[in-house]
Amino acid sequence: MRTYITLLTLAVAVGACTQKGTTRLTGDSTLTATDTSVSAASETLCFERYSGSRMQDTASIKLVLSGNKVTGSYANIPYEKDARIGTINGTRSGNVMKGVWRFQQEGMTDSILFEFKIEGDKLLQRQTSFDPASGRESLSDTASLSLEYVRLDCQSANARIK
Repeated sequence: MRTYITLLTLAVAVGACTQKGTTRLTGDSTLTATDTSVSAASETLCFERYSGSRMQDTASIKLVLSGNKVTGSYANIPYEKDARIGTINGTRSGNVMKGVWRFQQEGMTDSILFEFKIEGDKLLQRQTSFDPASGRESLSDTASLSLEYVRLDCQSANARIK
């Protein structure tokens, strides 16, 4: 097993040394990028949003970007209401991410599609709308990317997304 891990580490190191592209610092890691792809190096970004009449509703997102894959956690915690806390899994194309947020609320598991876009130090989220016929929230292509989150150091992010 030790030999396998050593060989895998060596293969990753050789592959990293031979990739073409430009290196740029973004957030918590260094990415090697070409025009159409991003290396297997991962980057972790955290964002928060406060809303409500007294800014007491909190939404916290931790994104782990690895190539075109997006994973992470998302906690939507309205003041004195039931929180939705769960994981996100999806794909990334440039600065746009789409996927599924699976969460627990009141002891039940549910899921909603999401779409995020990174613009500088901000994360924009496409709003969902409630469909009374199905009783579920849905993501519409015509909805705007109007929910704005601010980037923060992941060390100071909400403990529920760490």
